[in-house]
Amino acid sequence: MSGAFGIAQNSEGKGLLARDLRKIIEGSYTSPGIIKGGDISGNQNLTYHVGETVGLVSRGSADGMSLFYLSPTDTPSVSAGTTLPRIDTIWVKALDPELDNDQYGVQVGVTSGTPSQNPIPAKLDPSATRLMDMLVQANTTNLATGAVQNGSYDFAVPYGSSLGLLAESVDTRDNVDGDGTIRNWYYELDTKFYVPTDRYVELIYDGDVAYYGANYTDAMSWASEFELDRKRVLYSARETIVAFGIWTHARNNKIVRVSKGEHRARIKNGVANKAGNGWPHFHYGEQDKLSYPGRSLQVWDRGVAQ
Repeated sequence: MSGAFGIAQNSEGKGLLARDLRKIIEGSYTSPGIIKGGDISGNQNLTYHVGETVGLVSRGSADGMSLFYLSPTDTPSVSAGTTLPRIDTIWVKALDPELDNDQYGVQVGVTSGTPSQNPIPAKLDPSATRLMDMLVQANTTNLATGAVQNGSYDFAVPYGSSLGLLAESVDTRDNVDGDGTIRNWYYELDTKFYVPTDRYVELIYDGDVAYYGANYTDAMSWASEFELDRKRVLYSARETIVAFGIWTHARNNKIVRVSKGEHRARIKNGVANKAGNGWPHFHYGEQDKLSYPGRSLQVWDRGVAQ
């Protein structure tokens, strides 16, 4: 029903229901997870310790989100390590008397993935919210020494806050010759990303480019332009002068508005003009005691679009 959070029920008992409150909480966050605390470590047996935690859990978008408090506790025991490593996922669930046989409280559990040379986390029940993945070494019976964190904690993200680096593509090829044909464009560094609301995002292209096969007095112009969802980002073209034999850093950035959902960005780049008969050359990694970044495309969140 419609109503206001913080207003008491009237004398007839009319007021917001539990699900209504969960929907209001959901409107303030874009994802469930840890708000404060939540430190996880292995014990000297087959359980994990979860420190004091305040966070958000969800059974799905239709149910909203619940704020929870968890006092320090240990998880149930898991199986000893086998001959192959595995990933244990520690999760939390807010028990709902209406859905969990009149149970109330906050439940902490562990779901173990399948042991493998390249283990992956197990799929969780939709009612559980992940806190952390732990990589369990083979033949482990002591999780204090035989399990390490795998990845990062899942933190609750307030609506409107920056989501940081959304996606990145890096060309790690080394000593690659490019096409010296003028205005023959190449579409590269295809990068997928997702935003939970309409947002402003910044597209950033970085590249180390040299001009090979020409004379010392020759130079070329290296150009780049962004594409978003297979459409040109207008007014985003940039050119950088690259002299023969000199590693030149080409950079391009543009802030654009995107709608809620999945998107794809990529870069259009190539030689815009040149003097001489040379071609572009790309480098990644160590050379002459310097470490070069190659070419990359990053997508950074810059906040909610009003």
